[in-house]
Amino acid sequence: MRGSTVPGPDRHTTRPRVSADCPGFITELILRCGRGDEAALGRLFDLLHAPVAAALGRGRPAAQDELVLDVFRRLWHHAPTYVPGEQGAVAWAMQHAAAVAQSVMVMSPAVTTAVCPAPSTVTVAVQTPVSGNR
Repeated sequence: MRGSTVPGPDRHTTRPRVSADCPGFITELILRCGRGDEAALGRLFDLLHAPVAAALGRGRPAAQDELVLDVFRRLWHHAPTYVPGEQGAVAWAMQHAAAVAQSVMVMSPAVTTAVCPAPSTVTVAVQTPVSGNR
């Protein structure tokens, strides 16, 4: 870690002082992905799988898993273009999840241009199965 040390609570130990420009953990993982580090992608998957899956909504488990993998494929391919500071790392990743969810909506046979859901209802539409098991 960059920075100096400062006295800890008991004045006999020291703890690292992290400078304000120290990149966050998720940011660092994205930057490592951008350099081709597959282990960083695995760690990123472990950390962001649940929020990405939640952002995509509920669906058939097999389809849901494929969508989550699509998001992480997209993160891997776009990681070299990520610029820390322009956008938070988690927000950047979730933006890619939203793009995958939107592409599913556009490709869904249940959605037509005449009856396109408002952007605020995209999650609800993704959660609703296309074919009815009523």
